[in-house]
Amino acid sequence: MKGLLGGYASLIREMFGLPNDASFLSLPARLAVLIAICGIIGLLRNALSAGLNVLPGFYSFHPDILWTMFIFPMHLFLFPAALLHWQLHLLGFRHVDAVSIFGLSFHLQIVHLIIPFLDWLGYHLGMPWSYVIGPQVVRTRWYTNDIYMTPGIIIGWWITAYIVVKVLRRRLGIRWWAAILTSLTTFLVVLIPTYFLFTALNTMFNSTFGLLLWYPQDYPYNSPSWFLHWGNGMYFALTGLLGLVYHLKRQSSVCI
Repeated sequence: MKGLLGGYASLIREMFGLPNDASFLSLPARLAVLIAICGIIGLLRNALSAGLNVLPGFYSFHPDILWTMFIFPMHLFLFPAALLHWQLHLLGFRHVDAVSIFGLSFHLQIVHLIIPFLDWLGYHLGMPWSYVIGPQVVRTRWYTNDIYMTPGIIIGWWITAYIVVKVLRRRLGIRWWAAILTSLTTFLVVLIPTYFLFTALNTMFNSTFGLLLWYPQDYPYNSPSWFLHWGNGMYFALTGLLGLVYHLKRQSSVCI
């Protein structure tokens, strides 16, 4: 527990440019424990957002939302870290240890817990709950341009981007062009399915497994598929599993 809290404190100090021991570049416990912590963080974020009435209609205690929010930080811990580390090695930066990237990614999940409060503050300052990238809202079973980025989420992504690029450049010796390129690529791979194609993920899952999981009157053909987020959560679980496999393979290759 001391190592875990020390890593979070070190990350906060890094964000503000204060001296620290860079312990956020390590994994302070067994991987299974860290994954469980990410799940708890996701459920706490959901509870805080529901309690503060953030983004009404999404954050709730419905099973599909609980599943999605439970698995989301696990996905963000494992999948982007694997993708980022793989790109860095592909570009020739083989001195970067996978543990450093996964450690950074794990500790960044604490940002989830400040997002509900930033959303609440933004709402009381007159900011909208979410933003649209086009002149009109488009919501279909396969795509939406209402990206559901609340003020807190936007600030959370900016914090993440700042810390990741800074750590890659100053702590791990990655050149500016590579740090920006790999970070941007990783962000886009996470962004597009999560915010634009989540309706397609839900539609595919609900259309395939819906009749096996709930009564016909709740089937997505009778209600908008983007209200049932099982597909979104399953996508997070599968991509998180890919990140986990990558991490385990990297660890086994180091041991050999």
